[in-house]
Amino acid sequence: MAVTDQRETPIRQKPLLVLVSGAPATGKTTLARHLADALALPLLARDTITNIVADAFGAPTRDQRDARIQASFAIYYGLLDEFARAGLGVVTETNFHRGVSERDLHPRIACTRALLIHCQTTREVSVRRFIERFERGERHPASFDGERIARLQAGEPQPAWERAV
Repeated sequence: MAVTDQRETPIRQKPLLVLVSGAPATGKTTLARHLADALALPLLARDTITNIVADAFGAPTRDQRDARIQASFAIYYGLLDEFARAGLGVVTETNFHRGVSERDLHPRIACTRALLIHCQTTREVSVRRFIERFERGERHPASFDGERIARLQAGEPQPAWERAV
């Protein structure tokens, strides 16, 4: 909605940016879909971009996975920039990491009306849901979730959980 000043010159309102974040399997995608529908805004899910890249270039090897994730983040942030430049709001979701994501988010927050929603549950529930959706075949093979589950079960620290604060 445009606001006008005394001279009837339209003043463009900053677009809405709804950031839905949290550790894996905390309900980010489900909540983001509901919000996008309720707000009549597009949904930009970073995992979707990663899966499209994997489908376009073939399933990555474990060594290629990190480079593809970096590429998906570059595309993700580029699309956020295009939405903001066009004055369009968007609901978006990914697992933002404290100490990593701030640098990329700050310029996007500055040019939007940003709202951060952080999804949480207990680690046990999150890990259980993560394993269950993998076992149901709901995750893209390029996610390497089987390997992530093995590392979780071995007690190795996992940044997706540790930094999702």
